[in-house]
Amino acid sequence: MIRALQLLFLIALASHGRAQQLVPFSMPDGRFVAWDQGRFEVLAEQAPRAIYPGAGPVVFLDHQEGLMAVEDELRKVRSLQRPPVDTVLRSGRLVAWRSGDSLKVHAGGRVHVLAGQAGRFTVGDSLVVFHDKADAQLKVWWRGGVQVVAEVGREAGGPQWVNGSNTLLFHDRSAGRLVLFHRGGLHLLCDDCPNARVAAGGDLVAYVDGQDRFQVWDHRGVQELSGAPPRQFQAGLGLVGFTDLAGRLRVYRDGEVVTLTDTMPSMFRVSDSTLVFVERGAWRTEVGGSSLTLSEHIPEQWEVHGGTITWLDLDRGIRRSTGGRVVRLTKDGAYPWFEVHGQAVLFPGHRGERFIWQDGRTDVFY
Repeated sequence: MIRALQLLFLIALASHGRAQQLVPFSMPDGRFVAWDQGRFEVLAEQAPRAIYPGAGPVVFLDHQEGLMAVEDELRKVRSLQRPPVDTVLRSGRLVAWRSGDSLKVHAGGRVHVLAGQAGRFTVGDSLVVFHDKADAQLKVWWRGGVQVVAEVGREAGGPQWVNGSNTLLFHDRSAGRLVLFHRGGLHLLCDDCPNARVAAGGDLVAYVDGQDRFQVWDHRGVQELSGAPPRQFQAGLGLVGFTDLAGRLRVYRDGEVVTLTDTMPSMFRVSDSTLVFVERGAWRTEVGGSSLTLSEHIPEQWEVHGGTITWLDLDRGIRRSTGGRVVRLTKDGAYPWFEVHGQAVLFPGHRGERFIWQDGRTDVFY
């Protein structure tokens, strides 16, 4: 009996997780459609002005320029904001926008007003960072509440910050201080930083301090990666990729630094928990501290979601790699583009249809 209840609970939990992955798209004839685990629903006969993809509800700007959301059942369309709708930013399940001078966020099925006079704002997977002009403060919305990060006065250009998925780095230029916000807490990282070279990721940040030392902060605390500043560096979910003064590409992950190249890569990019780079014309990634070649040519299009890389190969077929294992999603080629929505991949057919691939299964909508 207990095993049966456990099984039912797991099935319900899995079904709930699947229901969150919605894929919106427009057909060539203008129909606006969403896919939910094998089921297609026509949401409107006219394509929206803009779609803001992410986890959870489908969010879009309709033809009256109102901001709308379609909840998980694909039938509950609700208005989030009447016009005017200005800048809209989305990351994961969070959607924030400015309407006039007001800043609002949609989270947990509700709309919250964050500020009546908002300046610049940015969005991460679990936070919204914004300049409250009325209070002259830098604030962060996190877990349903607003916290003050710093008093910022009326300085020209406004406050200076960057954020990752759940981290925020604020540079107090007047005092030369670098302050970290992480999971509700504030941490002083540097009190002698006249300049700010920083990168914010998930549960991790990297920065160059006032003595030009290259430091990383994560759950282990502060660790020095180099006594000299790197040429470039980027932070992701639990990792930092950087090129040192010799031009070598190196990666910090789980408390260790490994060297991936002996020469300067043509490019590198950290996205989510993945590092992708080009060395001697070959397109590579890092797996387990080692370099793995994905292709001898640089793809025309590629995207990273979590630990998975998806790209167009030379035949314009669609491939993806997770943990170094490469699979081809399509049997043929000549596909002009694709979109990644969580674990699902959307791509157009050769006769105007739309395909959704997920977990080895492909659904088609005509």
